[in-house]
Amino acid sequence: MKRAIVLSFVLVACAAGADPQPAEAPRPSAAPAPASVAAASPAAPSAPTMTAGPVDPPPLEVEYPFAGIATIPDDCQEPSVVLTTAPRKMGWDYDWTWTRQALLANPQFHVVEGPGRPEKAMELRLDMYEIPAGFALVAVCHDGATCNKLAAMYRSTVQTCNPQLHCGALPIAGTPRRSALVPKDGQWLPVEDANVVGRCARIGVCLRVEHEPFKGNPAVACQSAPTKFHVECAKKATCGEVVQCLR
Repeated sequence: MKRAIVLSFVLVACAAGADPQPAEAPRPSAAPAPASVAAASPAAPSAPTMTAGPVDPPPLEVEYPFAGIATIPDDCQEPSVVLTTAPRKMGWDYDWTWTRQALLANPQFHVVEGPGRPEKAMELRLDMYEIPAGFALVAVCHDGATCNKLAAMYRSTVQTCNPQLHCGALPIAGTPRRSALVPKDGQWLPVEDANVVGRCARIGVCLRVEHEPFKGNPAVACQSAPTKFHVECAKKATCGEVVQCLR
């Protein structure tokens, strides 16, 4: 029975490669969105190198819509969210490229090391579970409100995914491992020329975060035809700079 439950929510956690309907763009509460360009929205400043997660400079508060998300109580004492899944061929060393770029562009969330639970609001721990179809990336949060905000951010910026929130025991068997999402060298930016997927992921995320109009899914469009995008712009330190470069 537990196996059936696992499969039911994991299969809808992320439809990699799918081109979903454009989600509502996030609304910044501290500053208005800049004029249009054709791909993004005002996001929290992202630092190019970090060790435990994006932390500096102080993040801008960003309000993401909860439409389409089954939220959990803000005061949940055992909150988690299944962010996405990956096929078995990716292996335990998979860096979860899309999620890494979503977190880099949203430094209001702080990734902390385990095995203990996060101690403050907006802190999260990232666990990796083996599932029948491959692997699942799970965020364990300090409180339900943090997980709700994380799910809303993720659904808005990574359009192919549908994060699943849980309050209480997570319906996945097995012992989790530390994910490889946080780069060992502290470099979150896709600086390697060969990392086209990483660069397209950052471009797609930044266009969403910076409220830039784009028909369809910019990250998927970039990955399908990278020569039509200035992919080198993904190396810029902030999403604002990425969008300016794309112009």
